[in-house]
Amino acid sequence: IFLFDRRGTKLKKLLSVLADMKKLPLMILIFILVLFALVQLKGVSQLYPGDEQTYHYMASLVADGAVPYQDFFVSQPPLQVYFLSLMFSLFGFSIVALKMVPLLATIGSGVLLYLTAREKFGWQSGIVSVAFFLFSFEVLSKSTFNFGVNLALFFVALGFYLLYVRKQMLFAGLVFGIAGMVRFYAIIPALVIGVLLLVKKRDAFVRFCLGFAGTFVLPNIVLLLVFGSSYYTPVIAYHFLKVAEGTSTFSVFMNILSENWMVLLPLVLLPLLKRRKNFQLPLFIVLAYVVFLVLSKRVFEYYFIPLFYFVSLLTGSIVMQLLRNKNMFRYACVVFLVVAGWFTLGNVIFVENIILGEFAAAQEMATYIDEHSAVGTLLFGDVSTAPLLGLMTGRSLVGNIVDTNGMTFTAGVVDVDVVLDALSAEQDVIVVARPGQSIGNQRRVVDYLETACSVMTFYEDRVEGQFVLYRCTQEII
Repeated sequence: IFLFDRRGTKLKKLLSVLADMKKLPLMILIFILVLFALVQLKGVSQLYPGDEQTYHYMASLVADGAVPYQDFFVSQPPLQVYFLSLMFSLFGFSIVALKMVPLLATIGSGVLLYLTAREKFGWQSGIVSVAFFLFSFEVLSKSTFNFGVNLALFFVALGFYLLYVRKQMLFAGLVFGIAGMVRFYAIIPALVIGVLLLVKKRDAFVRFCLGFAGTFVLPNIVLLLVFGSSYYTPVIAYHFLKVAEGTSTFSVFMNILSENWMVLLPLVLLPLLKRRKNFQLPLFIVLAYVVFLVLSKRVFEYYFIPLFYFVSLLTGSIVMQLLRNKNMFRYACVVFLVVAGWFTLGNVIFVENIILGEFAAAQEMATYIDEHSAVGTLLFGDVSTAPLLGLMTGRSLVGNIVDTNGMTFTAGVVDVDVVLDALSAEQDVIVVARPGQSIGNQRRVVDYLETACSVMTFYEDRVEGQFVLYRCTQEII
């Protein structure tokens, strides 16, 4: 119907487009982006118990007029929460609208990666770079989750493109500063660029720093003056006070290597290349990110996503240079691409069935809460689940205590006594806990729940494990 008519003109037009090599790169890029979007489509509508739910709930508070650092604790710069609050203002609580933010940001980063690689290494390298980046396991599994890294990376990618390709130092600095106001670790490329510009191009360094100061340094000074320790402690000091616990940094690195070896392996062949022009800056940024991750007290796998962006930029060029060589490396590269494609297919299947699997217990718990409590009943509990249930049921969290991550207690930035006082002061509270996780791993909180509250029900999720709902009432206390 769409490709054929009586004269065959539609088919002829399609064939003429395919025959036009100038349009071929764009068509391949669109195909990769659409394929990636189709893989991620399932995740856009799925509920998930994770840190993103804290940012969703915080965004709803901001949309209702609350002020971060004043009305609730938040351990990150404010831009992501305000961006998500715009989604609440436009669409209300729509999980699809919220999850489109990281997905579109990731796709936008992919487009900018192609544009950057095309200008520096050729369109073929750009296509390979985008494919490596978007279909790396970490990007595949995290692109519909609002961890903040995807949004921050988009601005990093835009800033890098403006500097590396367009040589727009002032605007690049402005955009890198915006990235830093989403997540502080997004300024690592800006720091590397600043050092190199200081050594090589003083005028460009000044323009870059002026832009960066306008969107990063100045806003942070204003926030420190307005909120004082309420901003400094959670956003800056907290990340140095974190106690190394949980999965070790070495184990995280090993997981990253085993899951994303296809993207990283070509870097080993970098010294063999004769043409390494334009590799210096992205390579320095990669090394800086590795140092940052090694030195960090607590590392999560999604921290590696910005690293993979710059690794993919290098990998695309390395692979294309090897494919153009008429030696054994050319054939080895073809075999590598075939094997990598096979493993990528396995990653896609795993992500679709496990990572983006349904969190059935969420709807069951929300329905139970609706049926067994009044609208005025408050919620409290697990950092990954209580905010989600609050949004699903329309119930508020006790004292706007959204982030109950165990590290906030062990680092000393949140006082467990203050939290328990706020909990015990309310007449009717439903607490959701996950044994051994978040507040479910805080001995004093667990003791309070076992002595002052009663168990309502249990839920068992095949992926996420056990959830316990407690009821804490003034009569029991």
